[in-house]
Amino acid sequence: MKRIIAAALAVLMVLTLTAAGLAEETDMAELRDLRKSSEDAIPEIKAPKPSETPEPGEPTPSPTPDMTVYETLQKGMNSDAVRRLQAQLAALGYLQGSADGVYGGKTEAAVQAFQQASGLPVTGIADSETQRKLYAAKAQAMVFVSYDPLKYDATQPDGSQFEGTRVEFTGYVMQVLIDDTYAESAGNYTVMRVATKGKCYDVVYVYGFRSAEATPIREGNTVRVQGITRSHIIYQNVKGGYVDLPRVEAESITVG
Repeated sequence: MKRIIAAALAVLMVLTLTAAGLAEETDMAELRDLRKSSEDAIPEIKAPKPSETPEPGEPTPSPTPDMTVYETLQKGMNSDAVRRLQAQLAALGYLQGSADGVYGGKTEAAVQAFQQASGLPVTGIADSETQRKLYAAKAQAMVFVSYDPLKYDATQPDGSQFEGTRVEFTGYVMQVLIDDTYAESAGNYTVMRVATKGKCYDVVYVYGFRSAEATPIREGNTVRVQGITRSHIIYQNVKGGYVDLPRVEAESITVG
């Protein structure tokens, strides 16, 4: 009887261990399945792609406006500032000769030429705005225009031959008029009769817009005119006779 009971207990123990092993194996399988499910649920994390680096190149600098306030320079002044002004005008081709620091007629004419080329009021006075443009990195250099000496005899008698030629001459101002019909706050339409020989011979009719701030032109002044021929003008004088004069549209008038 004791042997029967011992055998039964041994069988029961084997069955218990087998069941426990099966349960443990089942638990492990479930744990593996659970782990796999969890891993499948986690999305794949990929390293971000490096951003594309633009090709190296020259950076485009933003222009910095010149806010310098310059001392106004004008005819009659003598200073180092005038000398510097003259040197820059010469470098750009507007002034011939050395910089002596004296603001004379040639310097005034050079400033006028620069102002005209730069779209500024043509005053001959180097104000702050004129100097800012003059000293700028891309200052307007002189565009050389060729003027031929005026040959007065060649203008007569057929005015059609006297058209569209750039000429220059020096003369005596016989008469100067301001036509108020074209008056503007910036200046006036100016008309002159200029004698190119003596005080009353070989007269040329000169016209053009003149800045209100430019050096005034008066009768008796000597002027140097550069301009474009525009045929002739015919008008009746006080004695009833007709006067036929070659006409020039002024591009530049220098007084003195």
